[in-house]
Amino acid sequence: MSRSAHPAGPRHADVLPEGHYAAPPADLNQLDPRVWSHTVGRNADGVATVGGIDVKTLAEEFGTPGYFLDEADFRARCRAWREAFKGRGRTPTCSTPGRRSSPAPSCAG
Repeated sequence: MSRSAHPAGPRHADVLPEGHYAAPPADLNQLDPRVWSHTVGRNADGVATVGGIDVKTLAEEFGTPGYFLDEADFRARCRAWREAFKGRGRTPTCSTPGRRSSPAPSCAG
């Protein structure tokens, strides 16, 4: 077993499976796609963006600390999850607190 650190940080995995790529990227400011959302990037000034919105703008509007999700990325991941389980017996469902579960297609739009 490898004792290398998880790309998201040491609290995410103490031991990774053999063959896991553990070398740091050449550019330490690079956003690892195995960790970050598909719509997280950097603008021309090097500031992180979520769904094309500068995180400085998000922090000014909503304060910090903050946890921001891009709806398009979230829905794409829901659709991928639903497809991964398609035909395996049960239909995946999404729950909303205080509501009954509904079939996954309604939550992934």
